[in-house]
Amino acid sequence: MHLPIVFRVLFVFVFAAAASTLGTASAQDANFYACNNGYATCNQGMLSEEQKAQVSQAALQRNFYACNNGYATCNQTLLSESQRSQVNQSALQRNFHACNNGYATCNQTLLSDDQLKQITTKASSQTKLPSDRQAPISPSYCAENGSCYGDISGITGLPKTHHVNGYYRKDGTYVRGHFRSRR
Repeated sequence: MHLPIVFRVLFVFVFAAAASTLGTASAQDANFYACNNGYATCNQGMLSEEQKAQVSQAALQRNFYACNNGYATCNQTLLSESQRSQVNQSALQRNFHACNNGYATCNQTLLSDDQLKQITTKASSQTKLPSDRQAPISPSYCAENGSCYGDISGITGLPKTHHVNGYYRKDGTYVRGHFRSRR
């Protein structure tokens, strides 16, 4: 049975409209996903008001996560008072961890008296290095060049436990004392 030409044209037109609507919906979904995750491909103009509110909330959550973990992308002006308090606590915990492990990012002025005692006690009770490889005496066991006992070597992936005293090369260049890993 043949349909009249009018019905065939109408059918094609309706089918094409439905297909283009489906294609638009998936493009809108992909755009919403991009916006909600903070991707550069986001087109805010394609979002509904409800989606814009969700995207804004997701951006605030990503910012809080960045601030709470000490990332450079943090914008503290976007935090609520309770979030700011939590971020400050996290920063103090990261600082204590840095001091407790002898990292160069340690700021001892931010430590509480109990934390400072704990670090001092830990440093004085740490195992001494072999006498032929004594490190400079300091609470964090760091060498002249800033490398510290126990830091992980970027080259070998092993902890730096071998102290090398400063020395002069044949050409007169001074090499500062440092820690290195044993292979």
